[in-house]
Amino acid sequence: KINMSTPADGVLGGIAHIAALGASMHFIILPLARPKNATYDKTDDEETIKLPFRPPLVVMASWGAAFVARELAKVFAPTFSFSRLLEVRPTSVYAAGLALWTSSMALAVYTVRTMNAEKTPVPHGAGVAQKIVTHGPFRYFRHPIYIGFIGSSLSTAFIFDSILSLVGVCMSGGYIVGHVMPVEEAWMERKFGKEWTDYCDKVKRFILF
Repeated sequence: KINMSTPADGVLGGIAHIAALGASMHFIILPLARPKNATYDKTDDEETIKLPFRPPLVVMASWGAAFVARELAKVFAPTFSFSRLLEVRPTSVYAAGLALWTSSMALAVYTVRTMNAEKTPVPHGAGVAQKIVTHGPFRYFRHPIYIGFIGSSLSTAFIFDSILSLVGVCMSGGYIVGHVMPVEEAWMERKFGKEWTDYCDKVKRFILF
């Protein structure tokens, strides 16, 4: 039986955490991505990228998937938890999850604020990208917002202390890395050409690749 010893244990505790994480995304992250006083210049007829699902929605869905996986684990794999695998207290795993979620979302917020300062959105955001931002977090990753999003999905596996909850990071990571990043990068290359390819030669998606 899974040790019920953290605020995220139990159905109500899990739902409360999903609601809190979702509210943070809706009321903090998304408003920053579309500031009311933004004045993005759109001087041509370019259209923003059309994605089947907006990345923030997929990420929030991944949090829910992590919770559902945890509940299923209670029935089918009650010992399949990080605390049992690592032989640590569930509260330690929970605290690590909260720390990872906070740092992941902080990276996403920092990245959005960096882009807002340059008055350029993501290609499928509030307007057409105006320039290639190469400072701030973009010195280290080509997609720091998405790294933050994927990190938040990973964090829920620790918050819910369930190895099966890694299904959430597989869900968001698969969609973002497998579809969104390639589509965005192809769009950026068409618009900026050699400037973009030179940037890609210097900066990897995830530091190492």
